[in-house]
This record gives sequence, C-alpha cells and structure tokens, in this order.
Amino acid sequence: MAKVFYAVKNHESRLLQDGIRLYGRGLNMLSDALGKANCSVTTEMIVSVFTLCVGESIMPTSKSSWMIHILGLERLFALRGPLMTEKSTILDRVLLESCRPLMILAAFFTQRPSLMGKPEWKLTTEPQDYDGSRNLFQTFLAQSDSSFLMGILAELPALYLQCNTCIELAKRNKSPDAHVSVIWSRMQQLQQELQGWKEKWNNYYSNKVRESKPTKVVDPIMAWTTVFHFSSVELANIFIMYHAVVILLTNIPMSLLKAGLGLNLSFSTTWDGHVMGLSQSLSDAETSARSICRSVEYYIQLLEPLQAPPDFYLFFPVHVARRTLFQLGHSSELTWLADAFEKMKLRFPMGLWANKDFDNRFSGFQEGLFG
Repeated sequence: MAKVFYAVKNHESRLLQDGIRLYGRGLNMLSDALGKANCSVTTEMIVSVFTLCVGESIMPTSKSSWMIHILGLERLFALRGPLMTEKSTILDRVLLESCRPLMILAAFFTQRPSLMGKPEWKLTTEPQDYDGSRNLFQTFLAQSDSSFLMGILAELPALYLQCNTCIELAKRNKSPDAHVSVIWSRMQQLQQELQGWKEKWNNYYSNKVRESKPTKVVDPIMAWTTVFHFSSVELANIFIMYHAVVILLTNIPMSLLKAGLGLNLSFSTTWDGHVMGLSQSLSDAETSARSICRSVEYYIQLLEPLQAPPDFYLFFPVHVARRTLFQLGHSSELTWLADAFEKMKLRFPMGLWANKDFDNRFSGFQEGLFG
C-alpha cells in the first residue's frame, strides 16, 4: 500500500504497477491464511486487513472494495471474540480502537446492527475523571472521551432498525407500543449519559475551546457570528463527533414523534433539561449542525495531520451536518457548507468521503433515519 500511495502521489506509473502486483500478492496470502481449516485469528491478520481498509478508503480500487474489507475486518474480530481485561494487551486495545470507527461506519452503510454496539465490545463504559491525569492506556487511546462517544455511536444502527420496525408496524395498524417503550427507555439512558459526559467535558475543557470572528478562509455567513478554535486537533475531533452523535441520536425521537409514537408514554424524555418534543428535537439538531459548521474553519487552517482515517473524524460529522441542514431547509447554510467542503477537499484530498460528490449519497443509504 505504501508503494501504491507513493506512486499515485508522484505519478510514477511503473511503481504503481509494482505496487498493484504486491497488493494482489498480499491479498492472496491473506486469503490462503484465512482459508485454512485450523486458522486462528492473529493480531497480524487484523493489522493486515485494517491496512487494506485504510488503503481502500484512501484509494478505492472499486466502488465496494472498501466495504468488503471492513466487513471482513469485523468478521475477524467476531471470530476472535471480545477483549478480556485480564488477557488483552495495550496493542490489542489500541488496535480495536483504531478499527472500531470503520466497523461502525459499515453498520450505517449496510443498515444492520454493529458488532461494536454489543456491551461486551465496549472498551470503556464511563469517561475518564477530569483531574488532568492520564494513565498509559488513556495515553495510547488519546482520550477515553473518544471511546465513550464511539460506544454510543455504535448502538445507533440497531436502534435505527428497531425504530423503523415500529414505524412500519404502526403503518399496518399493528401496535408497536412494547417495542417503542424499549427504544424510548434506552434513548433516554443514552441521552443522560451523553449529557453527563458533556457537563464534565465542558468543565475541564472550557478554556481550550475559544470563539472568534470568522476569517475569509470561507465566505462569512449571517447564520453565525463566531467560529470555534481548539487547542488541539484531538479536542476538535471529539467536539464535532459529539455534535454528530447528538444529531444522530436526536433523529430517533424526531422519527417516532413524527409517526405519532411515544406521546402516550408514562414518562417524559428530557434533553438538556427540556421536555422532549418535536420542536425541541429540531432545535437540538440545528444547534449541533451549526456547531459542526462553525468548526470547519479550524480544520481548513490546520497544519498538523488528522488522525487516520480522516474520513471518519472530519468528513463524517460534516455529512451528518449537511443532511440536517437539508432536512431543515436551510439553503443559505447548505450553499456555504458546499463551498467550505470544496476547500476541505483541497486541504485533505485523500479519502472516500472527501472524493465523493457532496450532493450525492452513498449506495446503501436510504431516506429516513439512515439517509
């Protein structure tokens, strides 16, 4: 993959052909190893497939090749089984944390529950204490905050499917009340966990996120008067991923409420102290979409490299924001984001999300919760 990457960047056709041959040879070797009857999943196998996933996301050889590798990666983790604290190493945990975003993303694309959403696959169940300390494990993971957000994100594909099932039952005049109650209950728990995390995060990092007037890197827009800047790219990644999670989680009550489901429950779901209603859900989604947009300027001006794969940590939240603005009918903000997206692609030109036309959705996404 390194040879292919170098050849593409430097327009070296001979090196490119050599790299492609090596790539094919590596695929055959991996296939032979996995095809053995007594095959056991090793760390080397997982690293190999992960490398293929990242390579295909940067320079896809076909429309679906990246997805095939990611699904294969998830299968390897399933065969190996969840990490056990007393048996796993730092390398095992860091490897899982590196692979997990791609596997979660694949679940959204293929519209199925994510393996990473199962309780036994959560690396951390609670965010770190905000006393400024970092143990070795947290240092390797950058921050347990990212792991916490990934844990919530991993649950959403399964909740989306359950929500769609309830809506379809209601359309056929069948009562989905028991299923709806389970969804609302779990959604309320996730919202409370996320709200508690955000309060701690704000208390510790409030002086590391600042607002300033927009520059002319992207043409200013009247929808907001300030933009966000961060003390580190890791902090920025967590900030915009948090808002992407808020939007995706808020999609659930919006869909249920639009379908007339959940209003007769015996409890009220709250978010940031407000009774959950359709107007409040729309307001929360709008606020988070704009927060992502107000972070774009920081990334365009960023000089240091993004955490791999940048597709997930930057372009995924931007696409989530774009879809929300489209649903809300904010045409001027959509126009602004389309212009900003082109500048982002110039700054970070490699990657599947970056190279996809901004107005098109990927095959596998449908309208509705997964749209």
